[in-house]
Amino acid sequence: MTKIDIVSFDLFDTLVYVDEKKYIPEQLMQFAWNKFNDNSFEIAYSIFKKTLQEKLENRLKPPFKEENYNSMLHQSMKDLGFEKSEKLSRVINEVDENYTSTFIDSCYLHTHTINTLKKLKDKNYKIVLTSDLSRASTGHLILEKYNLKKYFNKITFSGEVGYRKPSTEIFSYSLDGLPLTSRQKVIHIGDNFYTDILGILEFGGEAIWLQDTEKIDELVDDRYSNYKSRIKAIIQHIGQLDGIFFS
Repeated sequence: MTKIDIVSFDLFDTLVYVDEKKYIPEQLMQFAWNKFNDNSFEIAYSIFKKTLQEKLENRLKPPFKEENYNSMLHQSMKDLGFEKSEKLSRVINEVDENYTSTFIDSCYLHTHTINTLKKLKDKNYKIVLTSDLSRASTGHLILEKYNLKKYFNKITFSGEVGYRKPSTEIFSYSLDGLPLTSRQKVIHIGDNFYTDILGILEFGGEAIWLQDTEKIDELVDDRYSNYKSRIKAIIQHIGQLDGIFFS
């Protein structure tokens, strides 16, 4: 492997995981809909869900522009014919707060996270976080909850940049101001082929993919064959980075 100057990490399903028994998108959608209907903003559930879902999915399409949950709720309600008002803003804020608190409470730290970050720091690697999260303040709360901030030279959330991975914009922002002689000397570690792996490879960096090798065929498209040789390693969890960085 090329001598690496900077190690970039994805956050979710890489360093911090989300308990799917606690974070259930359908339940959060139902909570939002109930809140609106309880406050006289009456909408059929199927129409509300479709409208908000479109906003959520648009972020995953080129040019991968980020938008936070609060503004997507405002835009969805506007599209559904509800004019902006103090009452509507209050309900949206309540829905947003429930979403945020549920998400934070659902997060848990991977067993190897602290040890891996500490080892990399002790070896004088520059470590950055490059994460898709529309509200940076939520990300910082999660990092503070697990005392992770001290390990990073720079922390970047998509909400600060305005673009999500795989846009090269977020990688450029994440690495700006750090000593990097060549893009090939940054390696990004993440779990998502389309955002983490394609993103860093298009940027010109290196990639380590966190994934169960038995599931790869279910998770990729035709682009995988073109990029496969450029993925430095496929591992199941970050504890296996020991064999790559410290062997």
